[in-house]
Amino acid sequence: MIEQRDEELIQEYVYTDLLVRVLERDMLAIHQSCIKLKIPYTEWIGRHILHLRHQLQSIKQAMLKTGIKLHSEAKQEALFVSYNCIVRGYERTYRYGRDVMKMEVTKRLLKMFEVRYEKL
Repeated sequence: MIEQRDEELIQEYVYTDLLVRVLERDMLAIHQSCIKLKIPYTEWIGRHILHLRHQLQSIKQAMLKTGIKLHSEAKQEALFVSYNCIVRGYERTYRYGRDVMKMEVTKRLLKMFEVRYEKL
């Protein structure tokens, strides 16, 4: 049986991994932009990517200790992204709505910026 703490660990890994990919894409966009002061932005993003990668490593180690194997995005649909996961022999597919993922990553990014999120 898959416990709630296992599901939370999987969810944390999925969102942290997505946040790293978003920041890497943003850093590339900044490098290619016409912004005059690129260094402060890229340094800030780089430090946060490094921190998030350490978090990912810790989460991955915790997942391995508890017998969780998460396969990368198994299927991408128009509205959902699916992940296949094996938890101590139990196989499960997690589906995340793209809008929900975008909102969660936005909240986490705003938290990194230390900005209070309020619905506009």
